[in-house]
Amino acid sequence: MREPFTEAEIARQWISLSGRRAEGPDPNFLDNAQMKLDTVVLFPPVLEGFKEVVKMFAGFLCGRQGFSRYLQALGLEEAQRLLQASPRGPGKWG
Repeated sequence: MREPFTEAEIARQWISLSGRRAEGPDPNFLDNAQMKLDTVVLFPPVLEGFKEVVKMFAGFLCGRQGFSRYLQALGLEEAQRLLQASPRGPGKWG
Protein backbone atom coordinates (compact mmCIF):
# COMPACT_ATOMS: atom_id res chain seq x y z
CA MET A 1 0.00 0.00 0.00
CA ARG A 2 1.49 3.30 -1.02
CA GLU A 3 -1.05 5.80 0.30
CA PRO A 4 -3.92 5.88 2.79
CA PHE A 5 -7.31 4.56 1.73
CA THR A 6 -9.87 7.10 0.54
CA GLU A 7 -13.54 7.00 1.46
CA ALA A 8 -14.42 6.00 -2.11
CA GLU A 9 -11.87 3.14 -2.10
CA ILE A 10 -13.17 1.81 1.21
CA ALA A 11 -16.75 1.82 -0.07
CA ARG A 12 -15.81 0.28 -3.44
CA GLN A 13 -13.79 -2.50 -1.83
CA TRP A 14 -16.55 -3.23 0.69
CA ILE A 15 -19.18 -3.55 -2.03
CA SER A 16 -16.86 -5.79 -4.05
CA LEU A 17 -16.09 -7.95 -1.01
CA SER A 18 -19.54 -8.27 0.53
CA GLY A 19 -22.00 -7.40 -2.22
CA ARG A 20 -23.67 -5.06 0.26
CA ARG A 21 -23.93 -1.29 0.41
CA ALA A 22 -21.33 0.59 2.41
CA GLU A 23 -23.51 1.99 5.18
CA GLY A 24 -22.71 3.18 8.67
CA PRO A 25 -25.30 1.03 10.47
CA ASP A 26 -23.62 -2.18 9.18
CA PRO A 27 -21.18 -3.22 11.95
CA ASN A 28 -19.21 -5.42 9.54
CA PHE A 29 -18.68 -2.50 7.20
CA LEU A 30 -17.63 -0.29 10.10
CA ASP A 31 -15.11 -2.91 11.29
CA ASN A 32 -13.74 -3.25 7.77
CA ALA A 33 -13.48 0.51 7.31
CA GLN A 34 -11.80 0.95 10.71
CA MET A 35 -9.24 -1.73 9.87
CA LYS A 36 -8.39 0.08 6.64
CA LEU A 37 -8.19 3.47 8.33
CA ASP A 38 -5.88 2.02 10.99
CA THR A 39 -3.47 0.70 8.36
CA VAL A 40 -0.05 2.31 8.77
CA VAL A 41 1.32 3.81 5.57
CA LEU A 42 5.06 4.44 5.48
CA PHE A 43 6.18 7.05 3.01
CA PRO A 44 9.74 7.22 1.64
CA PRO A 45 12.29 7.62 3.14
CA VAL A 46 10.66 6.11 6.26
CA LEU A 47 9.65 3.05 4.23
CA GLU A 48 13.23 2.46 3.10
CA GLY A 49 14.49 2.79 6.67
CA PHE A 50 11.83 0.37 7.89
CA LYS A 51 12.82 -2.18 5.25
CA GLU A 52 16.45 -1.91 6.33
CA VAL A 53 15.54 -2.45 10.00
CA VAL A 54 13.40 -5.50 9.11
CA LYS A 55 16.27 -6.88 7.01
CA MET A 56 18.70 -6.42 9.90
CA PHE A 57 16.29 -7.99 12.38
CA ALA A 58 15.74 -10.97 10.08
CA GLY A 59 19.51 -11.43 9.91
CA PHE A 60 19.65 -11.28 13.69
CA LEU A 61 16.91 -13.90 14.04
CA CYS A 62 18.69 -16.18 11.56
CA GLY A 63 21.94 -15.88 13.48
CA ARG A 64 23.83 -14.13 10.72
CA GLN A 65 27.21 -12.69 11.51
CA GLY A 66 27.70 -8.96 11.48
CA PHE A 67 24.78 -7.89 13.66
CA SER A 68 27.11 -5.89 15.92
CA ARG A 69 28.25 -3.93 12.87
CA TYR A 70 24.65 -2.88 12.21
CA LEU A 71 24.21 -1.77 15.80
CA GLN A 72 27.38 0.31 15.60
CA ALA A 73 26.26 1.88 12.34
CA LEU A 74 22.99 2.86 13.98
CA GLY A 75 24.78 4.30 17.01
CA LEU A 76 23.37 1.64 19.30
CA GLU A 77 26.52 0.76 21.19
CA GLU A 78 24.54 0.25 24.41
CA ALA A 79 22.37 -2.38 22.69
CA GLN A 80 25.55 -4.02 21.42
CA ARG A 81 27.03 -4.07 24.94
CA LEU A 82 23.89 -5.75 26.29
CA LEU A 83 23.95 -8.33 23.52
CA GLN A 84 27.61 -9.09 24.18
CA ALA A 85 26.82 -9.64 27.86
CA SER A 86 23.93 -11.97 27.08
CA PRO A 87 23.96 -15.68 28.01
CA ARG A 88 24.74 -16.43 24.40
CA GLY A 89 28.18 -15.13 25.19
CA PRO A 90 30.48 -12.36 24.00
CA GLY A 91 31.24 -12.27 20.31
CA LYS A 92 28.42 -14.66 19.40
CA TRP A 93 26.33 -11.95 17.74
CA GLY A 94 28.66 -11.26 14.84
